[in-house]
Amino acid sequence: MDTLIFMGEKYLVRLYQYRAKYLLKQSGGVLAVSALQRGFQSAERYRRWDGWSLSYSAIFQVAILIARGEVNRIVEFGAGFSTIALAEFLSQTAYSVTVDSFEHQAEYAVPLNANLSNSDVKLNCVNLLQLDDERYVNLFTVSNPNEYFHTQSTAVPQERYGETRLRNAFYDYDYSQWPDTSVDLIILDGPNGNGRSIAFPLLRDVVRIPGWILIDDYLDYPFLDDLRKVFKFETIYQDRIAGKEHILVKVFERV
Repeated sequence: MDTLIFMGEKYLVRLYQYRAKYLLKQSGGVLAVSALQRGFQSAERYRRWDGWSLSYSAIFQVAILIARGEVNRIVEFGAGFSTIALAEFLSQTAYSVTVDSFEHQAEYAVPLNANLSNSDVKLNCVNLLQLDDERYVNLFTVSNPNEYFHTQSTAVPQERYGETRLRNAFYDYDYSQWPDTSVDLIILDGPNGNGRSIAFPLLRDVVRIPGWILIDDYLDYPFLDDLRKVFKFETIYQDRIAGKEHILVKVFERV
């Protein structure tokens, strides 16, 4: 039975990738498909973090949005395989897209950054801040979530950065400095734990309407319930294969 399940998952992976290649080719032509394949090859060394990485399918969805002209600025939380793959994809094509990527673990960020010096992808290695449960709930109701997050949170000790169930933690950065409605797509692949939802109130005003949010491992925590507190949205794409799941939503109104 396990063998049959494994074979079924491999078939689904091929099916999803075939469909994604077809859609990318429709939007960006053969060049876009070959550029993304080169991106995957360049980033392959980072698949050793496979449990932390976006799936090929998820990266295809981002590339399709880029090829369709839907996004000009991407913010990625959780750097790794996808960061290098997208950087190579953009360097091989003429798409005018910038990517701000965030990572909190220096052992991952330093080797990644060495491969990004000549790209439109900027890697920010920042610390983590953490809220207690009460303040975490309040964050979704206050009028100035950026100020609240930075005044009410505490620093996460670096020895805890690798914890897979870290509660209420997110990246220490002043997102309010970005111009309103300047971000077209948010990729949520970090940090570990439920704190990814903190991105929704922190970036509420800088997300373009309509805009896009891609959430990796979206079934692990009530990310979609938290998203509903900040945005109205519709599901565009989702999959759950080979132990990985992600969802792409289109946000069309602030709550």
